[in-house]
Amino acid sequence: MISAQQLISYSQSRSPPIYRIPNEVLCQIFCFTLWNSTRKFIGKLVDVAPWRLTHVCQTWRSAARGYSRLWSCFTIHFGGHHDVASLPECYPLPAFETQIQLAYPTPLDVEIVFGDRLVEELDHIKLLFDVLVCHSHRWGKLWLHWTREADLCVLSCIEGRLDQLRSIFLDVYRPTGWEPEYWPSQLTDLFAEAPSLQKVFITDITFYAPSPQISAPWSQITDLRIYAASSFLVHVLRNAVNLVECAFWEREITDDSEATDSEPCGIITLPSLRRLSFTSWLDNGLSCIRYLHAPNLEYLELHNHIDAIPRFLQQSQCRISTVKFFAVHSVISVLAHLPFVTNLEFDVVRWGPCYEGVISGAFKALAHSSYLCPKLSFLRITRPPSYSSDSNADAELAVETALCDLLESRYHPVPDANHTLASLATVRVAHMAFSLVNQKRVDTLQLSGLDIQGFQPVQSIGEDDQFQTFPP
Repeated sequence: MISAQQLISYSQSRSPPIYRIPNEVLCQIFCFTLWNSTRKFIGKLVDVAPWRLTHVCQTWRSAARGYSRLWSCFTIHFGGHHDVASLPECYPLPAFETQIQLAYPTPLDVEIVFGDRLVEELDHIKLLFDVLVCHSHRWGKLWLHWTREADLCVLSCIEGRLDQLRSIFLDVYRPTGWEPEYWPSQLTDLFAEAPSLQKVFITDITFYAPSPQISAPWSQITDLRIYAASSFLVHVLRNAVNLVECAFWEREITDDSEATDSEPCGIITLPSLRRLSFTSWLDNGLSCIRYLHAPNLEYLELHNHIDAIPRFLQQSQCRISTVKFFAVHSVISVLAHLPFVTNLEFDVVRWGPCYEGVISGAFKALAHSSYLCPKLSFLRITRPPSYSSDSNADAELAVETALCDLLESRYHPVPDANHTLASLATVRVAHMAFSLVNQKRVDTLQLSGLDIQGFQPVQSIGEDDQFQTFPP
């Protein structure tokens, strides 16, 4: 006769594994449900995560309600609502207030989107926004998207109350008739008093839109992405002495209001800077990078005109280990100042048909010079499969031949004391098919031990490709 206790034990042993997962692991899994739900206003609030998770069973409900991070994401969307009358039912105020309570003490991640409707047209959304503003001292991250300057007036109430704010992401949509020099004055001092602010990402630079000249506690900023006039960049960099990662696009002054007292007294030293992405269309004599001194720089991305980079590298005397080139035209002059580089990357997707001469010249220089990048061990090349009618078969053949020369000259399968150069260990080539002769050379290198991978099938280049830089 089987006892009741044995039946219970047998039943528990056959329960699904999901019910035996520790709450800590379960809550981490729950967090992966948030991006597609709390970031988008679709359906009713209680029908998406994290609310939906609490309807499954008592175990899930207890675990979810006890994990504050799960409730810390909020989106206020002034736009995209077709049925304004249903908003109180879809996003009930009591549920919104309960979520704020359940998120304590985790800092809040807040996204505010000013869309196609005026703030005054959405009374209920404005009510939710006012409730969230009462907790602005708990905001940890802020995403802000807008189209009209007038919408930003409602943000004036958070000025001086952002005690826990660590990251801001500011973005603008381009409406019809958008002017690049037109920027909202409401943003100027909004973040001037944010004692915990460390990361500032201003303007999605895929739009090529200049950043607003905001005030911020620059001395405490460690991560920065910005697209602005060179004069404002100098002002920021002169004060942001604790930068660790920085990506900036530099443009000319287009309006007298953009001019600042930016001429530094001597060189601007950034002792903590480790990663830099630099884009500029200015001449060598105008670029703000000529003022910079980054002695501890380790990673460098370069875009477009980089005539000022050799001077910057010479005065920085840094030991950069990784360099990535995007659509640049002065590669060799830069390589001459990189004696410690071990990783070298070329992304020529956006260079256009003119890339062949630049990149083949760089490969030839690396193949025949023992002074250029003597410690090189990793090489990565990304390019489109072809440029259709603009493609030059002879030029492409010259590129792959120069690459094979480089690989043969820099790869040493057996260590030899006579070699003053480090041996290439890893090569990754995307979207490049070799001719028959050069393919045999590559096969020989592979058989001798060189790690060459990454040949990709033909792919088209989308018009909406995003700007590539190190992730924020």
